[in-house]
Amino acid sequence: MYSLMFTLPYWKKGIPFVETSYWNWFIAISAVYQSIIIGVESYLLNHPNVMNSVSAVTRRQHPTIQQFAVACNTQVTCAIHTLIASVGAVWLVTQPSALLQDHLFGVNFWSQIHGIHTSAVFFTELVELLYSYGIPKDAYDNVMLLHHGIGALAFSFASYGVGTYYAALILLAELSSPILSLRWWMLQFNYGSTTMFKVVENAFAATFFLVRIVLGYFYITPTIVSDLLPIAMGGPVPLERFPFYHGQVDVGLIRILAGTVCFLLVVFHSFNAFFLYKIVGMATKSAKRNAKHESDETTELLKEKLMDEQPVTRRILASKEDQKSDDE
Repeated sequence: MYSLMFTLPYWKKGIPFVETSYWNWFIAISAVYQSIIIGVESYLLNHPNVMNSVSAVTRRQHPTIQQFAVACNTQVTCAIHTLIASVGAVWLVTQPSALLQDHLFGVNFWSQIHGIHTSAVFFTELVELLYSYGIPKDAYDNVMLLHHGIGALAFSFASYGVGTYYAALILLAELSSPILSLRWWMLQFNYGSTTMFKVVENAFAATFFLVRIVLGYFYITPTIVSDLLPIAMGGPVPLERFPFYHGQVDVGLIRILAGTVCFLLVVFHSFNAFFLYKIVGMATKSAKRNAKHESDETTELLKEKLMDEQPVTRRILASKEDQKSDDE
């Protein structure tokens, strides 16, 4: 599949995205992430003793080193991508640039690289998901295939210098993802009952709520809806709001672009709802795990206390028996 992607410019001229000036950047970023995947997987396959250090739950979920390697390489690329994408998004939406003057056509080199970076990662991970589909078999694979497929196509708009501001807005939501990845690693290697794990879990819950719920519903959504929904619904196209328009697309295409971004906003919130459902499930399991851990500790303390008190109890009973014999 990668060979096909690398040779697209040679066997099919005119395919959208392939002939843009940023295609080489897309190929380079894809190659970097694919190298990371190959490196992680190769290391783990050559060091199967790593499985001796993982938790019992991990061994049940990923009984072979191959399955664990597939899970690990996805987490590594996810952590690197989301850290770069979210920090880059914060920088882009706070810079005094064309992006802030014209949300649809305002663009600069870094905003395009930012969107292409995410598109390349999604394509890379999509290839990996297809390659390793069903290892292990999990319905979650289908959700991630849909997520990565839509994301890969959506962020390819950056190649044309269109909507890079909206891409940065949506990627602000990834600020919580590196913490989620850290939480995953701690669970794999038996740190799930530590104080540090609780700190990480609370930090993830807080950042998810702040960036995906508060920021998502009170900043990202109002910005996109106020900009584009009236246009997408057939209202007038206020070209004065797009100072960098310069007639590069017709007004009809602007309506299509506006509708596409609004549709992607709905998709964005749909995935957020799904991930929120998963997080509530994780929090419930974590609460049960902590309660069980505390219950086990209480039981052990009671046992120790009873063991300590047993000699005293026996002496008291013996004393009472002796007193009873004397009275008789």
